[in-house]
Order: sequence, then C-alpha cells, then structure tokens
Amino acid sequence: MSKFLTTPGLEPTNNIAEQAIRFMVIDRKVTQGGKSENGQRWLVRIWTVMATYSNQNRSPLDVIRSSLEHFIRGERPPPLLPPA
Repeated sequence: MSKFLTTPGLEPTNNIAEQAIRFMVIDRKVTQGGKSENGQRWLVRIWTVMATYSNQNRSPLDVIRSSLEHFIRGERPPPLLPPA
C-alpha cells in the first residue's frame, strides 16, 4: 500500500524533488551542459552548492567567495552544512 494513502498530509507526488532540480535541468538545456568530463563534474558541484544553500536560505555566492578565500589561504573549504 502506498504510504501517502495512510499518512495524512503526505503528498502523492515527488513535486518537491522535481522543483529542487528544476534550475539544474533548465541550466543544462540552455548551456548544453559540460562538454567534457571536467566540465560536467564542475557543473554537478556548483549545482549542488546552489541547491544546498538555496534550501538553507543562504547565498550560494557567499560559499563560493568563502571557498575561494580558503583555497587562496591553503585551507580546507567551508562545510556546506549550516552552522549549528
């Protein structure tokens, strides 16, 4: 039996998941995606950062800036998890 039938308030669709990847699908169609393996890997990583920070209501540009600052100083990149 489907869980949404027995759980009040549980939606019978995966609309949330589809909305989460919507901008990635649109970007891939517009840009034709990465043509090389390195390009594809970069896109997956930047899309992950964008989706993670957007879900946390934080600016993806902040993590990119912070990551570059850490890289220049030879430090590990900041975590994607929100501060506790």
